[in-house]
Amino acid sequence: MKIVFAKHEDPKEYAFEVQPGQQIEKGDLLFLETCQGKTFAFASSGTEEASAGVLERLGAYIPLKKVLGYIPRERFSDAIVQIGKSMARSQELPF
Repeated sequence: MKIVFAKHEDPKEYAFEVQPGQQIEKGDLLFLETCQGKTFAFASSGTEEASAGVLERLGAYIPLKKVLGYIPRERFSDAIVQIGKSMARSQELPF
């Protein structure tokens, strides 16, 4: 199965199943289904192949939760810059 490792707020990495057509690279912003609901995380690896047996030995729970969507790192960086510029123009600064 195709997987990607992702990091949330803690240093531990978690494995998620990559959907057909998704080609994730390290640093991409991921939208994930987790046991605690939907959340965002950053990819700490690119898309990889791994068997369920290997993943279980690494401590993953099978079936893996899925990557629901992602934004490539380059597009994410551009979007943040544009949001920052837009916010700066729309706010009145007191100085």
